[in-house]
Amino acid sequence: MAVSFLTTDTPGDCGDLIPAGGTPTVTNLACSGLYTGGGGNSVPLPYAVPDKGFAINSITSCTGQTAALGATTSTQTGSNRSCTAPGCLFGAPLAVPNASSTPTSVCVINSVGGTATGTLTCNTGATALALPLSSQLYLTGDKLAAQAGIQPCPTCRNPGTGDVCTGGPNNGLACTPGTNCGPGTGDLSYPTSHDCPPDASDFIGNLPVAFLLSSGTVSWTGTVATNDTGSTASSQTRVFSGFCRDIALPGGTGSFDVDGVTAGGQFRQCWENGMAVNTACSEAINNAESCEQRTTGAFGPNGGANRTITVIGNSMSLLGGPAVGTLVSVFSIPPTFDATIDGAGDLPAPGAVSLVGTATLCSALNCM
Repeated sequence: MAVSFLTTDTPGDCGDLIPAGGTPTVTNLACSGLYTGGGGNSVPLPYAVPDKGFAINSITSCTGQTAALGATTSTQTGSNRSCTAPGCLFGAPLAVPNASSTPTSVCVINSVGGTATGTLTCNTGATALALPLSSQLYLTGDKLAAQAGIQPCPTCRNPGTGDVCTGGPNNGLACTPGTNCGPGTGDLSYPTSHDCPPDASDFIGNLPVAFLLSSGTVSWTGTVATNDTGSTASSQTRVFSGFCRDIALPGGTGSFDVDGVTAGGQFRQCWENGMAVNTACSEAINNAESCEQRTTGAFGPNGGANRTITVIGNSMSLLGGPAVGTLVSVFSIPPTFDATIDGAGDLPAPGAVSLVGTATLCSALNCM
């Protein structure tokens, strides 16, 4: 047995961004939208989450109506684009156009970066799924400057004779669109396709994203990050996702500390949603004495006062057949090792996403 989830591009209100003081609501968070960055983010939000994402999780055991969820391999599902084991692709290439600074536009290839685990309650559809992602970042700018809009990723469009890749190493080759969205819907960055990858020379690194998807309500609060040794000079009051940083004077660089012990190098996280994470930041460790985001708040521009991020999922029983639902997550985004991207996107910082789609119970792991 297995359960599949097919994402759709569905508008609506899937949450709230609330400032210090509680009212009024700064903005509603759009369904099928991805939000990233601190209060100084300059990239227009939200990004459109590609539709037609198709992910299959195995049902490993059942107790009453509650099923335990696990990963599937490409051998089991028949495709690397629908499985959920490490290395499986997650959705079509994600375009991140930045109209405020076109050269900092990014193409993102998401894949599963860890073990998928979770639960599903079949008679209500209630879902909790841990699905760690690895986001491959390509600093592309607008690769198709002769076309209207900004296309950070190569596109897969029909020029009159059949869908072909435009841009990238597979330029001119046949492809299958990975999304329904495109020029006909007003989104000029799509459709994208894994048949049309970005140029390898634009790759700038991998970004780990700890997706904890839920069909319920998820709320994070930005607070003072106190996980340090007492030598901090930080004045940030609304930290959602803190990382150890060198800001003390004299000589503070503003840089975030890399844990050289971790394979591949990771930035040292110290705070998340009002709670300490890992060991305290210390002047004795690479002079990174303060626990901070790049800037305070969330989802700028002018988001420094934002204190609460709430995203709202929903679910329906799967016993009668396919059911529409919304899976949501709030998560931490570390720095990217690229100063240009971190500056434009205001990273490290929180992120939030809502995935609207259709869940289906399947008798076979390929769910076809």
